[in-house]
Amino acid sequence: MASKIIKSLMQNVPENGFVLDAGCGNFHYTNRIKKASRQVICLDIVCPEKDLIQDNMFFLGSIDKLPYKDNTFDFIYCFSVIQFIDDDRAVIEEFYRVLKPGGKLLLTIPTRNSPFRIIRDLEIYFGVYKYPQFNVSHHHYYSIEDIEKLTFDTFQLENITGYHYNFIPRLFRLLLAVSKQKKGYSKMYKYLSVKKNTDSDENYSSQSRDRSIRTLVLDTVYSFAYHYIVLLKK
Repeated sequence: MASKIIKSLMQNVPENGFVLDAGCGNFHYTNRIKKASRQVICLDIVCPEKDLIQDNMFFLGSIDKLPYKDNTFDFIYCFSVIQFIDDDRAVIEEFYRVLKPGGKLLLTIPTRNSPFRIIRDLEIYFGVYKYPQFNVSHHHYYSIEDIEKLTFDTFQLENITGYHYNFIPRLFRLLLAVSKQKKGYSKMYKYLSVKKNTDSDENYSSQSRDRSIRTLVLDTVYSFAYHYIVLLKK
């Protein structure tokens, strides 16, 4: 799953200039793109381990209030972070502010209609979610229309694709974990039968855009992926 993200990152990160790893975590992606001609700046809301920081230029902060001057970076990447920020439009505006003209932003964000969304919610509900450090409610899930709305009047959308479609192994692990719990399946039925509040575009009316049949088909296919990979240009 991560290989497609790394491929997109390596294809788009410039050979020279200033790069921002927005939500760097343990510097996994930073370490993949380090080279003498690039200056990679790392930012996260949580401070990594000291032995990791000493090899990287790290700033403590949030992506909705970046501690950098206008037009600082040639490239920004932000993977699986923006959905945790309530005001995601503020994040986009901050990225736009600190990017140089012509600079690019690479994002991964969760898809709204993917089966992974339901599975994740059920894993958390039953207490079997295996990434407790990320056991935080998502403020946002996205359709392609949501992405267009989010980036309207700022970035130009260069490319969008989906990655990771095979949710069957994760669903199997969930069912196996639930089967070991007392009254697990009755709880699942109750959970699924309750009408859930979901994101809505009812209050948003955007300018209609002509789409080719091929684009519409791809949009539908990508919407079932685990996340979108989104490339934007200032």
